[in-house]
Amino acid sequence: MYTYFVQPIFNIEQQRAISYELLLRTWDATERNWRLPDHFDIDADTQLRLMKQVLPHLKLKNVTINLTTAQFADASTQAKLLTS
Repeated sequence: MYTYFVQPIFNIEQQRAISYELLLRTWDATERNWRLPDHFDIDADTQLRLMKQVLPHLKLKNVTINLTTAQFADASTQAKLLTS
């Protein structure tokens, strides 16, 4: 199970959040806590589903996510993320 944790990107001069970084985490049932995933090659459909769950709860809709090099270079992943 994956979820995003939200980290605000803060503009010190404006004294406000200007965007958010969505940090992907996975549930470790054995340790009973959230941790970094074993890998970050999470398909675009899963990332989009997670973003759609978190975006309604954010004041700002300006977000960043992390992609692997392969995902960044993949035209299909780019198209899904840009058109959703």
